[in-house]
Amino acid sequence: MSTLLRTTSSYAIALSIAYLATVLLFWRSELQRLDRLDQQVGQVTGEMAKWRELLPSIINEIELSRAEIPPILEESAALRETLPGLLAEVAAVRALAQSAIAEATEIRAALPEVLAEVSAVRETLPTITRESESWRQTVPLITTEVAAVRELTPQILEEIDATREALPDLMDRAEDLIAEAKVAGRKASEGAVTGVFTGLVTAPFSIMRGLSSSLFGTSELSADDMELLRQSGHKVVNAPAVGAQDSWRNRKTDVRGKSELLSIEMTDDTECRIVRFEASKKGRSLFDKRLPICRSGDGDWHLEAD
Repeated sequence: MSTLLRTTSSYAIALSIAYLATVLLFWRSELQRLDRLDQQVGQVTGEMAKWRELLPSIINEIELSRAEIPPILEESAALRETLPGLLAEVAAVRALAQSAIAEATEIRAALPEVLAEVSAVRETLPTITRESESWRQTVPLITTEVAAVRELTPQILEEIDATREALPDLMDRAEDLIAEAKVAGRKASEGAVTGVFTGLVTAPFSIMRGLSSSLFGTSELSADDMELLRQSGHKVVNAPAVGAQDSWRNRKTDVRGKSELLSIEMTDDTECRIVRFEASKKGRSLFDKRLPICRSGDGDWHLEAD
């Protein structure tokens, strides 16, 4: 019995020692873990101390960022307001780009024809150059001829003036000849020749000579102006068709005019030719008058009042 007790006690002691060893090992590991935790806590504490030092600067940066947020928001709002206009401009630019592309396509399509024309022009350039050279060679000859004509111009003008001065005498002689022809015609054919020759040629001319500046309501026409007007009216009255025109100009007085056959009217046995006379001086109108020149049944022409 005592042996059993001793054995049991020995086992109990052994178990107690084993348990105690196990407990000691457990606490040893726990102590080691706690030591590691303490080291980690120290590291964390150090890092937190660093963050505590950085915290004021971080807070300052956050405050600065907060202060900058309202202007940014305002700029964003302004950008939002301008965005529709920008989108519209972009759309317009796109439309223009499409038209520009279409034009560029047309230009590209037309380029071959343009290049062909340029090539044709290049081919004709030698001919043009030769012609230009030919003209260049003829220019001195033309200049010489023009100089010769200039030298003759005063003589030509003198001859024209002399002819103009001699015209009244020639007209008087022509009237005498016409009068003689009129008498001879009446005697030869009882008025048939007179109706054709005198009616269409001599009578209007005599009437033209009867025109005066007072008839046109102006006193600014010189004798030379009136002579030119009469000659122009004579041409128009003897014209075969309506619409005939004749222009004249006196370089000395700077007066110019025009005569126009407006109509040929028949009333009973009377033929009337309506002639329009115009004249101006230095761009200012002197008169614009329509005069009826009529031929009665006996073949005589006369100027009727308006």
